[in-house]
Amino acid sequence: MNVCSSCGQANSEQARYCQSCGTPIPIAGTTGPSPHTRTGTTTYAGFWVRARTFVINWVFLVVVLGMLALVSSVGLVFGLAIPWIYEALMLSGEKQATLGKMALGIVVTDAAGGRLTFGRAKA
Repeated sequence: MNVCSSCGQANSEQARYCQSCGTPIPIAGTTGPSPHTRTGTTTYAGFWVRARTFVINWVFLVVVLGMLALVSSVGLVFGLAIPWIYEALMLSGEKQATLGKMALGIVVTDAAGGRLTFGRAKA
């Protein structure tokens, strides 16, 4: 068991962040913050920040799907699949964020602080 140095919560051996307070847990045999984190600390995006990313992504997708619908029936046929694929490709990509998340400085990671796979991002 890994014990959080910040709040004292016991976490599993695989945990890279405290399940109680979100503090990075160092990997066994290392000191300092987890090498998976960018700054050594984790800040979770709150509801309103996430709501703004949703609006930015929604506007982008409406424009893209609208243009596709004008050009062909692709926008109408794939209107549900395109947002799903967009989200999965962007979150599993190098930037680890959709355009809305990039605009607000949010990065999406797995529980260990690493990059999501396409399969995990589409779920």
